[in-house]
Amino acid sequence: MAKRLLQVANAEGLQVNEIALEELAGRVNGDMRMAINQLQYMSLSMSVIKYDDVRQRLLSSAKDEDISPFVAVDKI
Repeated sequence: MAKRLLQVANAEGLQVNEIALEELAGRVNGDMRMAINQLQYMSLSMSVIKYDDVRQRLLSSAKDEDISPFVAVDKI
């Protein structure tokens, strides 16, 4: 998936290192559409995207949280 994202980024004129794309692919659980959307969003404010940019962006936009059922019950 990271290799395909690199092709998309190059076609769009973005400079993204491969480690950043591997992180992105891992964080979106293989959802190519979500990965491309994240790249598009980040490209609005930067033309060079690094690992830390991907990590910060995905941490700030996380929808799901992995917790145990016991912790979930405590939160209710």
